[in-house]
Amino acid sequence: MFTDNINELVSGAKSDTIKFIPKLIVSIIIFIVFAVLANIWKRQFSKLYLDDAIIIEENNVKLNLTNNKSRNIAFQQFSLIIYYLIYVFGIFAALINLGVQTSTILSVLGIFVVGIGLSLQSTIANIWAGLYISTNKLFSIGDLIEVNKIKGYVQTFSLFNTVIIDKDNRTPVVIPNTMIQINMLTNYSVNKIYN
Repeated sequence: MFTDNINELVSGAKSDTIKFIPKLIVSIIIFIVFAVLANIWKRQFSKLYLDDAIIIEENNVKLNLTNNKSRNIAFQQFSLIIYYLIYVFGIFAALINLGVQTSTILSVLGIFVVGIGLSLQSTIANIWAGLYISTNKLFSIGDLIEVNKIKGYVQTFSLFNTVIIDKDNRTPVVIPNTMIQINMLTNYSVNKIYN
């Protein structure tokens, strides 16, 4: 009697495994397709919107400020958001193919977002400040700005922070975006016209 129950469990597990393996393989393929699409998006977007290097020469010292980033920071952030959204859709599609209910995925995602939101309040504040900076076009890559008595050329910008090359000693300074939002920002390059 006991061995019959074990045999039934083993045969049931075998049949479930045989049914699950093709779904798992298809889900992996779905995720790989979305990952490839995300990377194609990133590559094509880079070709369309990234500028040539910005080289600023001052006192016979050349600074390459772009680090292959677009001068238009809003385009940069838009590209990054789409890139990650494609990955998230890939994960959702793979999980739904495995048979996970959509409501379960959304519930877990909601709990995850609330937990992350509570633990990363300063990071989220930096992201909001980054969105504020990029949508209001406060500066561009290569602009000479001053924030909180730190003056330099904008080298890179992300949703979390801005890196400027200090004008006096040529060192990179990482400034959290919230600092830019709450302090007075002076953009000395505001009259520049970019093509």
